[in-house]
Amino acid sequence: MINPLQKLNSFFPLHTHPAIHTPPPPPNVPTLYIFPRSKRHVTSLDAECVKYQAFLRFSEFRFAVQECFEEGMSPSGKLPFLHLRTNELLTGGDIIAHIKSSKGDLESRMTEQEKADMQAFCVLADTKLGSALVGILASQLRMPINLTLWHDEQVTESITFPIYEGFHPWPLNKVVTRRKQVQVVKELLSRRTVINQDEIMAEAKECLIALECLLGDKTWFFGERASMLDATVFAYLHIILSLLNISKDRDVELRKMVLARDNLVKV
Repeated sequence: MINPLQKLNSFFPLHTHPAIHTPPPPPNVPTLYIFPRSKRHVTSLDAECVKYQAFLRFSEFRFAVQECFEEGMSPSGKLPFLHLRTNELLTGGDIIAHIKSSKGDLESRMTEQEKADMQAFCVLADTKLGSALVGILASQLRMPINLTLWHDEQVTESITFPIYEGFHPWPLNKVVTRRKQVQVVKELLSRRTVINQDEIMAEAKECLIALECLLGDKTWFFGERASMLDATVFAYLHIILSLLNISKDRDVELRKMVLARDNLVKV
């Protein structure tokens, strides 16, 4: 006699489908996954991605670059991340620690005071230039870097939105991009109660003046070799000068501020 349960199961046969996605094997060369650039631009608009690329270059660390627009691939939920030959995935400070252990510490020759100053200026650049860029990109996508990218209407419509919308089919591309814009603005509001563009741009200008004075006529900010501050400043300035060159007739205010400081432009 057939078991009733077996008879029931015969109406719903189990079938094992092949995996939708099989993780790639460990890379032959450590691979840094970064937010992609658009066809029209020479750099990613994600400052963190450009910063880590620069730091790895300064450290003479051999690596490959893989463009990736899906932040969920990263263990931290944010780009960039480094895929090692051992199949480990590293993000943030773990990337820095791995580079220092394998290639040496770029900042080992710095005094404790210089290290403290370097960290303070890194925070200054991330908070002041980062906020400015977000605003330019929120009206485009992110203000000074982020304000300009996310809050400056001309920038968002000509740069930020086209870049983000190019990764998804319509109408999903519209939804994803607007959600990203809301996320960026919320992050900005977590640091300040009101988004005042004049105030943010004034702070960005003060930051550039401080960096200009610190660099002077030197090649690097501290000593004879690059540091994380050099990588951080390079990332923001490279994005500002590369992405925010909208037209011959109109220069974005943040870009004008950078161009007015010759020694920073040389960075």
